Amino acid sequence: MLKQYQGSLAIYDFNLAGNEVYLNECIAVGVYHAWHVPYKGKLNETERFKLFIDSYNKERPLNELERTYAAYTKATIRAFRFDRVEDGILLESKEEQNLFLQETLHILEKLEFNK
Repeated sequence: MLKQYQGSLAIYDFNLAGNEVYLNECIAVGVYHAWHVPYKGKLNETERFKLFIDSYNKERPLNELERTYAAYTKATIRAFRFDRVEDGILLESKEEQNLFLQETLHILEKLEFNK
């Protein structure tokens, strides 16, 4: 991924597994950069994800089937990304564990893709 001068992102997709994995890879990378990479700028997580997806779509627009499943894929990846789950497993108090589970359910129920 390369940030271009005008602010958009250039994405080099070297995935050799086939077209069926582009959506998963695109969203996984977007979630990682929006929610898990340290960031000190002005955009919130949702805005960073939107910037990433908009930039991706300029280079490789999602097809109809990918658009159909994008929100479900994003919710699943956000909720169950390994470092998020690992942090949840390490929580010791019941209150923190319950909050983590509630947040996980909220992520799964929200089902928004690029708003």
